[in-house]
Amino acid sequence: MYAMFQFTGYKSMTSLDLGSNFNTQSAKNMSFMFNGTGYMSMTNLNLGSKFIPSKVTNMKAMFQSTGYTAMTSLNLGNNFDTSSATTMSAMFSKVGYTALESLDLKNKFNTSNVTTMRTMFENAGYTAMTSLNLGENFDTSSVTDMSYMFNKCGYTAMDSLNLGNKFNTSNVTNMFVMFQHTGHTKMTSLDLGDKFDTSSVTDMTGMFLGTGYVAMTSLNLRDKFDTSNVTSMYATFQETGYTAMTSLYLGDKFDTSKVTNMKDMFYKTGALSMTNLDFGPAFTKIADNHEDMFIDTGKNGEVVINVPESIYKNRKSFKLSSTDSTTAEGTLIVNSIVREADDGTKTLSERDVTVVPKYKPEWTVTSTVVDKANKALKINIKGATKANNYTSE
Repeated sequence: MYAMFQFTGYKSMTSLDLGSNFNTQSAKNMSFMFNGTGYMSMTNLNLGSKFIPSKVTNMKAMFQSTGYTAMTSLNLGNNFDTSSATTMSAMFSKVGYTALESLDLKNKFNTSNVTTMRTMFENAGYTAMTSLNLGENFDTSSVTDMSYMFNKCGYTAMDSLNLGNKFNTSNVTNMFVMFQHTGHTKMTSLDLGDKFDTSSVTDMTGMFLGTGYVAMTSLNLRDKFDTSNVTSMYATFQETGYTAMTSLYLGDKFDTSKVTNMKDMFYKTGALSMTNLDFGPAFTKIADNHEDMFIDTGKNGEVVINVPESIYKNRKSFKLSSTDSTTAEGTLIVNSIVREADDGTKTLSERDVTVVPKYKPEWTVTSTVVDKANKALKINIKGATKANNYTSE
């Protein structure tokens, strides 16, 4: 059934009813099946009572751009069994882009065998969709690629995104622009849930770029936001919660020791309202590539930035690592853009922030040596925060 209805009724078809005898129980490939179907005028797609995709393994771009202009809802029915599917990349990309108000995946939308969800909901319901419910069986424990997954999903009207209680990301390695501009205009909060485990992720480029730009007040990363294997954080939190977000806590596993690119990482994060940015105890290294990392970060004059003592330099700046010198060359200051020329050249000034060495090690004696000949006592001590993944000796 590959591309079976692709671009069918592109201009004038207003509805597509597959009837009661459209039996799909033997089908294995439904990639591009409804790609661009009823693109201009279709308001309704009825899959029928025998549309049972229980043996289908490939659903790539299945509903991509379906009912792009006029479709207001998509009902997958009670028999939409996806338990055999392994590929769902671009499955709902641009579906109902202009008029789709809701997308309910129902309880048989089982994704336990899916390995790639790249661009799955990219631009879905861009203009009118108010909510996205992934259902009770949206199990992502086998997925390795979530790049672009919710990119610009519900950009204009979506006020909430419920990931469900099976959104397990422990095997995901790629989260490139995963939530970029998701719920840009109306989403008020985003909670990643207790199974959002990022310990295998290597790429977080643009992950939360512009997420909840206008109305989001909080982003809850939960306690499994582990960045110990990430190498790229280019623009990860750029313009996240730009207007209304008041605080951001990165957790005790925000370990950036392997990151090589931090360019634009916190560029205008919570620029208008954020008064607290907490890096947690594991943030002890800033990558060599950190151009514009802290530009207009937090509310000017009010934002407090909590960091480990080992990376703290002074009230206005950070050291580049816990072992770096405190010279000017080894210092990173939070700046504001005063003026930007047409050629991209920026004139900067120091932003009024308060950097606080919140996380200080607790010192313990590890050994003592008595030198009787020289009448000396040597004491070795080690300091560590309460988080297991940060020590300072």
